[in-house]
Amino acid sequence: MSDALEKIWLERIAGGDEQAFRELYDQYSPRIYSLGVHITHSSILAQELVQEIFEKLWNKRSNLYGIDNLPAYIKAMTRNTASNHLKRMAHEQLVLRSLVNQQTAEEPGAGAGLDRLLIRRLWKKALDSLSPKVREVYLLSRIEGLKNASIAEKMGISIYTVKEYLKKALSVIRKELDGRMDVLILAALLLLC
Repeated sequence: MSDALEKIWLERIAGGDEQAFRELYDQYSPRIYSLGVHITHSSILAQELVQEIFEKLWNKRSNLYGIDNLPAYIKAMTRNTASNHLKRMAHEQLVLRSLVNQQTAEEPGAGAGLDRLLIRRLWKKALDSLSPKVREVYLLSRIEGLKNASIAEKMGISIYTVKEYLKKALSVIRKELDGRMDVLILAALLLLC
């Protein structure tokens, strides 16, 4: 694509043109996915990268017309976002190992059943407080493992609405489990073992 056409395209997106944004998605999502798989060695993380990058692009669309080299900009965004994901995952693994070691040293095997029951109750309470649509989106995503696009199609809502519902559900669940994160992480690890 020529620089002039790219500028017009970016101006349309900056103006909120959803069709132009869809064209951007169609043009660059395969590249982002491919680079994401190359960096993370995970197709799941690569799919998340595609979604996250396009969400960032849409949220920053008013600034897009100032970009001189869109392919390089998107490539840098992908590398940075993937790097942040990998760093966050490494940090989470260190925290999980530390909690498991701490819990094992304090109470080897004791209370695991109670922790699981407590987490299940807190999670159920949080789910019950969600609106029916938000709860359905959360369950389709986290329990049935559907992707955002599949959920949107199944429920007849936009992908952006799916993302907002997931954010809301996760926020409510986090608030409900606040202060019990150590138990939550330990219970998750015990369920995996």
